[in-house]
Amino acid sequence: IGATSVIINPPKKVEGSVHLFKGWINRGVFVTNEDKKYSLRNINYNVQRNVFESKIGNDSVFTFNTSNVEKIVINNRPFKSIYNPAVRAESIYEVIFENDNFSILKKYELEVMEGSDNPMIIRPSKYILNDSYWVKKRNSVKAFKMKKKNIIKLAGKDAKALAQYADDNNLTFRDDADVTRILNGFYKM
Repeated sequence: IGATSVIINPPKKVEGSVHLFKGWINRGVFVTNEDKKYSLRNINYNVQRNVFESKIGNDSVFTFNTSNVEKIVINNRPFKSIYNPAVRAESIYEVIFENDNFSILKKYELEVMEGSDNPMIIRPSKYILNDSYWVKKRNSVKAFKMKKKNIIKLAGKDAKALAQYADDNNLTFRDDADVTRILNGFYKM
């Protein structure tokens, strides 16, 4: 009669956070499909689970259902749940810019950089936050390279005027906040 032994390694501790924002003191506003608004002071976005959470105790977290939510604004940064036919799933995206013609979206994802099992090399596993940009036109959502020429191309016949607006206002196409200012300012002219 033989004996079988099973070795179970305990789960590795991973450094870092699965949340987008550092800490829980973040002002959030939920805007429902019925245009009602609800405010919170302790909200965060769990990138790993693709959900919004609120800390309600030292060891308790409440997860929100966003099925009837139009958008969530955290620290003046808008987020929306959007169905992406390219990946056949609904995901949370940060909205960099949005108008009737197109939207520029930012998706966050987590990756675990594996540490070393060798006790001589002390390198723990840690979370790495990655992001990607997407452009939404009508019902199409496609990957997007956030470059000056691509953003200007979205303006179509107004491309030269958009580039001139950015130059006149000393704004760059490399910063999300500046891109938002450029597009909001240009399209509200």
